[in-house]
Parts: sequence; C-alpha cells; structure tokens
Amino acid sequence: MTPRSTESTLLEWYTRAARPFLEHHAPGHLASLDQQSKRLAQLTHASREEVAACFLGAAGVGKSTLLNALVSERYNLLPHGGVGPLTAQATVVRYADAPYFRATYLPASALNRILFAIERAHEIATRRALDPAATEAVAAALDEEERREAEAAVPVSSPDDPTEGARDKIDAYERQVRLLIQGEQQGEIDAPFLLDALRTVLGLPLRWNGRPLTPEERGRIEWLRECIKLPLRNGAHREQRADGDLETFLRDLREHASGFLAPLIKRLEVGWTADALREGLTFVDLPGVGVANDEYRNVTAEWIRDRARAIVLVVDRAGVTEASADLLRSTGFLNRLLHDSDDAEAEPVSLAVVMVKVDQSADAAWQDEKLLKPGSARKWGEHWRDVHARAVDVARAQLRQELEKLSSEGPDATRDERQAALARVLDTVQIHAVSAPQYRLWHLQDDEERPRIKSAEESRVPELLFALRTFATDHRARRDAQLAAARADFQRRVRASLDLVRAEWELDARAEREAQQLREELETFLAPKQRELDARQGAFREFLRESLPAQIDAQVNAASLQAKEDIARYLGRLKKLHWATLRATVRRGGAHLNNKGVHLDLPNALALRFEEPIAIVWSKHVLTALRRRTAELGQDYVALVGEVVTWARSQDARVQGRFVEALHESLVAQTQDLASIGKDAVDELKKNVRAQLYAQLVTRVRQRCQVFVDQKSDVGPGVKQRILELFGEELAAGVVEIARPAAAKVLRDNYNAIQAEITERFAAYQNPLDSARDAIVGSHQDSIRRSDAERRQGVLDQIDTIARAAPETTVAPSATD
Repeated sequence: MTPRSTESTLLEWYTRAARPFLEHHAPGHLASLDQQSKRLAQLTHASREEVAACFLGAAGVGKSTLLNALVSERYNLLPHGGVGPLTAQATVVRYADAPYFRATYLPASALNRILFAIERAHEIATRRALDPAATEAVAAALDEEERREAEAAVPVSSPDDPTEGARDKIDAYERQVRLLIQGEQQGEIDAPFLLDALRTVLGLPLRWNGRPLTPEERGRIEWLRECIKLPLRNGAHREQRADGDLETFLRDLREHASGFLAPLIKRLEVGWTADALREGLTFVDLPGVGVANDEYRNVTAEWIRDRARAIVLVVDRAGVTEASADLLRSTGFLNRLLHDSDDAEAEPVSLAVVMVKVDQSADAAWQDEKLLKPGSARKWGEHWRDVHARAVDVARAQLRQELEKLSSEGPDATRDERQAALARVLDTVQIHAVSAPQYRLWHLQDDEERPRIKSAEESRVPELLFALRTFATDHRARRDAQLAAARADFQRRVRASLDLVRAEWELDARAEREAQQLREELETFLAPKQRELDARQGAFREFLRESLPAQIDAQVNAASLQAKEDIARYLGRLKKLHWATLRATVRRGGAHLNNKGVHLDLPNALALRFEEPIAIVWSKHVLTALRRRTAELGQDYVALVGEVVTWARSQDARVQGRFVEALHESLVAQTQDLASIGKDAVDELKKNVRAQLYAQLVTRVRQRCQVFVDQKSDVGPGVKQRILELFGEELAAGVVEIARPAAAKVLRDNYNAIQAEITERFAAYQNPLDSARDAIVGSHQDSIRRSDAERRQGVLDQIDTIARAAPETTVAPSATD
C-alpha cells in the first residue's frame, strides 16, 4: 500500500467506522477531529499535485527556445522564433506516456473586441464617417469591461497632436488579425481586407470592400469559425493525440502554439514523453512582458502568486537588469514571500536565474581572436567555458545589486521584512548559464550544422535539468513529510478518543454515595483551578473580540500611511519620463508600454505597494499573535488537566488513574493541531487582498484617467505638469482612500473566519475541568449504565472491531490495557 493510498484508506476508515461510533459515544470530539480530517484530505490532495516551475522573462528573451531544449532534444513544442508578445497564454507542459495537447480557446467576444478597436481606429485614420449601427453590431457581444478596454486602445490623438505609442495596441491587434487570417504577423497591413476577413469569421456583414480571400485564407477562417463554436469538454475545447502520426500532431500543435491559431488560445496544455517531467515536474511558459497588460497580469498572477513552486527567471547575456529583476515585484513574487514570512507551514518558492544566448558572447570572442591571432586562436569551447564562468558570477552580482534596490524601495516600516525575504532569495537562488542551441545541435548531429561542443554536458543544459529535478524531488519530500506528520497526528487523535471511550466503559460500578463524596472532594480541589481558568478564558475572549480587531484597524491605518508615502515616492519618480509617455499612460487608463520598453502599469504597481504592508500586518501582527495566544490557552488547558491527573493519582484505588490519564492524553492530542489555526484563511487572504484591492484600484485609476481625458486636460501647454498633479495629488490619496477600507474589510473577514474556526475547535473542550470532574466521578445514571456488564462488553467489542478495521499503518487502540 502506497503512502498516498494510506491517507485515503485512513479517512475512509474514520468516516465509515470510527466517526459513527464516536458520534454516539464521544460527540464532543467530532468538531476537532472533523477539522483535522479535512486538513488531512487537503494535504493528501496537495501531495498529488504537480510541482510547477514557471518560466518568466521578457518577450523574445529566449524562454521558449530554452524550454523546447529542456522538454525535447529534437522537436519544438512551444512558440519560438519571434512570435512576439501577441498573446497572454500560459503553455503548460507535463509528462505523458503518449504525446497530446489540449487547447482552450478564447470566446468569440475576444475577436469582437479586436474588431471594434481596429475598425474605430481605421475610421479615425481614414477620416471616414462613423457608422453607429455597424459599431453597435460588433459591440453587442462585449460586456462593459471589454468595451472599455477596446475603446481605450483606440488612438484619441489627431494628426497635429501626436501621442507616443498612440497606435501601439492597434498595431498589436492588427498583427494578431494578420496572423489569424494570413498565417504570418509580419508584412504589410491591408486593413480593409483584414477587417472584412475578421467580420467573416464572426458572421458579420462585410463593409470595407477588402480583396478576395485566397483558398489558404478561407481554410484558416473555417478553422477559426469552428474553434469559437466548439463546446467545452473536460475543461478544453480541443484535445488531440499523436496516435502514430507525429508529423500531423506537431504541425497542428505549432499552429496552436505559434501559428495562426495562437491569438485565439486561452490555455494550452502539452503532454510529452520528457524524462525531466516524469516524476511530476511541470514546466509553465508564462507570457513574456510586453503582452497586453490586463491579460499578462491575470495569467502571471494566477501562476506566480498561487501555483508556482519555482520561478525560473530567464535573462539574456546582458544578465539581470533592473527590468528583469523588477519582474519579481511586479508579478507578485516578492509579496508572496512577505505573505508567508511568518507562516512556518507555507511551502517555499524557489528561484533560479537562467542566462541564455551566452554562447553568442563566446562566438564574438572566438571570431575576434581568430582575426587578431590567426593560427593561434583558442578553440570555441575554451571561450565558451570562460564566458560561462564570468556570466554566472556577473549574474549573481547583478541579482544581489538589483534585489538590494528592491529592498530599499517601499515603506520604511516593512524594510526589515523585505530585506529578510530577499536575503532568503539570495541564499537559495541558483544561477545557470546555458546554450540551448548547442545542446540541440549536439543531439541532432546534423552534418550541415555541427555542434561546437564535444558533449551535451558542455552546454550546461543537463546541469539545469538535474537542478530542476532535484528541486522537484526535494519539494515532494517536504510535502510527504508534512503529510506523514498530519497522518500520524490524526491517527493519534482518533486513538486517544477511542481509548477514552474504552476507559469510560471499563470502569467498575460505583455506589452513588461514594461518587458524591468523591465529587465534593474534587470540587474543593477544582475551585481555585476553575477561577484561574475563568480568568484565562475571559482574557482570551477579550483578546478575540476587542483587542485583536482593534489592532487590525490600527495596523491597517499605520500600513496605509506607509503605503501612501511609498506610492507618492513611486509616482514622484515618474516625472523623469517624457510627457508623451505619461499622456499615453493616462489615455490608456493607467497602463502603457512605450517604444523604449518602459512598462507602466499604475493599477498593478499601486496595488502591489499597498498590498506589501498589509501582508506584513496579517502575517506578523495578526496571525502570529492569534496563533500564539490560541496555543497558550491550549497549553493552559493541558496544564490544568495535568494537575487533575496528579490529584487523581494520589487517590489510590478511589479513582481509575488510567481513565483520567486517557482524558489528559486526548486533550494533549487535541491541542497539537492548534498551530494550523488560520491556514485555510491565510491562503484565502492572499487571493482576496489581491483580487479585491486590485479590482477597486483598476476602476479608480481608469475612471480618474478617463475624467482627465474627457476634460481635455491631456492636451495643450503644461500637460506634463497637470498629469503629475493628477498622479501626486489625486491618485496617491485616492488609492489609499479606496484601499484602506477594502484592506480592513478583507482582514476582518479573514479574521472572523479564523475566530469561528477557533470557537469551533475549543467548543469540544470549552471547560476541561468540568470534563475532568464529570469523567472522574460520573453521574449516577452513568454508573448504572456502565454497570451493565452485557452492555459494557458490547461497546468494548465495537471498539475492538473498529481497531481491527483500521488501516495497517494506523496506530489502533489496544484491545486490552
């Protein structure tokens, strides 16, 4: 029996055998046992999840080329070769015994949005009169958010008032449509033809008198029309397997990954017989920086913040630049570390930096030396080894420098936490410099293009593969250890509960007079203990109801002030940018990628800067204090009942010592899992803070930018100063105004969930002294019931039957004591 099947068997045994028995004989134990069984089930599910390594980097940096080499020594499975930032798809590659791919397509409304934006832009560019009926026919399929996004892409400038990047989004949309219809994104843009072709895909009337379609173009259109009509089956629109025809499979996969279907892809999953993925490691090719902001942000947030277990930052031979390092902040990686800073149970997220295209530096050095020293130049391999060694050292130094910059930014109050989180990154990060092209050439051994390396190992790709596999193995080992501990703890809890019931029913009958006398003596002993317990419970209730909620509000207010200062500093730095970049950002609702690669995303940047101190409030000030005080009360319970155990032992034969000790052991077992208080709530918090804050901030920023444009404040002399005033005076204060109550509500809601969890767990042993007293003395009715030898034996036989039905690895209660 495998360890994973053991958990399922244990939970089934508890549900079908142990729980029904305990529900009748020890119902007070079920709340905490059910909670622990739920957690065991969650850990069991998590142990079966794949280990996701997410590859992150700028568009065109070489991520896909690297991934293709890691997954297959021969075939290209992922988009590569200059597809560019057209789509925001994340391509997931996992192990499969036979090749397959599963594609999920965007809805037809995504094409309506593109058509709406391009047609409006074309009308403006050609000074053609608007056709409201035609426009509304296209817009009918769009919701409010989709229409706003399409309108934001339309250039608002006139020919005599140019705006930097005025057509950036439209140009990207036109390239997408060209790829969809003509199968190639580069080349002349024939707008009338592309607009009518896209209308054909959507079943709309033609209106632009475009040229006729070629047979190849008609074929693509039929494919597209079919794709947007396909129903979802098992979470995907299309699943295709190689089934012996690898050539057709790879052709269709290329069309989905980087061909004419790529702009229509929402999700793409590829299964391949890759040894690197055989043990559950999954590669995720995230969209490169430079794709449309909203799509990129949503896709990367889903993986980086919630699902990734390793981040692979891919950089070119320039190394770790400020832009590439800033991805660790802008994608939420840093804030994820801050959320988990005081959570011992949080799964660590590893970071690796991989430099690609380093072989180009070796090429250049080799060619230069051949020119300077003909006949005595060193071999290419020697240059490669020198360049590789320098590249790794340089990348490590660059990463340290850039992370130090990141740690110095942000609120002063959270500087220590940022520095600690980034120090952990520097302590554990792995740096690799590889040559994916040479690795491929070595395996292909093509006579027309020979490799320059003498072995695959020289490319350093096998070294990277080994590191990724080791990471996955270590991660699984941590999860298995966590699961084993949870399984053992749950077994101990169930055993303690069954042992307690056994001890109750093995008691001999006691005369009512003796029981009453024992009760009176015990009450005298317990009176001062009860007063002490009442005081501690009262203080704990005060802490839960008043002290901690007040701390939440106070901490959120303090964090808001810190965030406001940090946001003001960030917005102040934007004054260095050209006025045209700032105006383009405002006209696009706060997000813009200019021609120089400067990526401005105000909603995302502001949300991250507000979220950072809130993450520290929760992890350091709220959750840590809550778990500490909860654990302290649980320890108080155990200590007080321990004193009762000591008293019971001094009573010789008057008290069944084994029974009261079983009660104490049960209480100890119940308090073992108090450290996991809030585990589910803190996971939800990470998602809720991000989702709720971001949604409101996006709305606020976009609305204020739109008002600015509607008021014509974006044109005329002094536009840069007006934009800076908008940023500094309105957005900074407005962000905090919106985010502070939202953050306080999220924290309070999560806190209320944890408070309910605590109340539920402690309800099982609200007054452990009463439980100890009643258990030791028992009522007259219980004495009569338990004195019935036949009934007692029946209960004991039930316990034996349950014990025998337990899984083999379960520690069952003994049949006799």
